[in-house]
Amino acid sequence: MAVVFCYFDTEEGDLWDYLWFVPAPDFIKNANKLDRGKSFGFVASRKRKESNKWDSYLIDKRDLANRIITQIKRV
Repeated sequence: MAVVFCYFDTEEGDLWDYLWFVPAPDFIKNANKLDRGKSFGFVASRKRKESNKWDSYLIDKRDLANRIITQIKRV
């Protein structure tokens, strides 16, 4: 399993060219724990920074299908 996060530009009416494809175990490990661990939070900047823990999961939206196939093969 994996979680996909995307930025939707309401002015353009389209997705940003990149999205975050995060394998579920990595998401659970790195997500912000909310409500005493009952919920998870995801906050990421669209600008690459050393402090952004989600940068390594940022992919071109055109690569999503390939990432899904790769993830399925791991199972």
